Amino acid sequence: METLTNICIALAVIVLIGVLAYIVFRIRAAVSVSRILKEARASRNFDSVVLRILKICFPGQHILHRVRIPLKQDPGARVCDIECMMISRGGVILIRSLPYAGTIENPFRGDWREFSGRGIAQFKNPLEINAAAGRLITGILQHENISNVPVKGIVVFCDNKVRFKNRIEQVMVAEKMVPYIKDFNKNRFLSAAEIAAVTRAVKKHMFHSTRASRHGLFQEDE
Repeated sequence: METLTNICIALAVIVLIGVLAYIVFRIRAAVSVSRILKEARASRNFDSVVLRILKICFPGQHILHRVRIPLKQDPGARVCDIECMMISRGGVILIRSLPYAGTIENPFRGDWREFSGRGIAQFKNPLEINAAAGRLITGILQHENISNVPVKGIVVFCDNKVRFKNRIEQVMVAEKMVPYIKDFNKNRFLSAAEIAAVTRAVKKHMFHSTRASRHGLFQEDE
């Protein structure tokens, strides 16, 4: 009986240590993310902010940065640029970050506009860009006989002084990105082996490879 009690105590201690370690990790990650965003916003330098946050909050995950995939077989053809791609048990998330602030006019279709103290700036709809990239990635996976993989695109505004005219689930400030991805990963669509297979498939078709565009598989949306 005493032996059983000791085993239970030992297991409880192990569980407690694990919980404390997880709490410490969460706190340290939150502090690091806060520092990264504060420094980036002060300097107005948002380069690689999303990548740095992903590496801190999702260590060991399959994260691809600045993914470039040819749109046609012609070596001189344009490419699809994906800022960050995270491949995890929930599927594939495509992330596009933007530096704009102020009021953002963000319709589902058509160009977006930023209204700020600097004036009015018009830019291409990032939802449409993500949708085109998502179709490309889905086509690549199907070409590699990998099907039924959820592919979702999100738009992240790195400046927190921003207000959206339309509330859209896939559009958020940087602070909301990590909770969104964690919620996405609650769905266990992919095993570790499948995650590795998806990562290999995407890397296979990245820049300098013409496989992705053979037989007219992928064309750029006009």
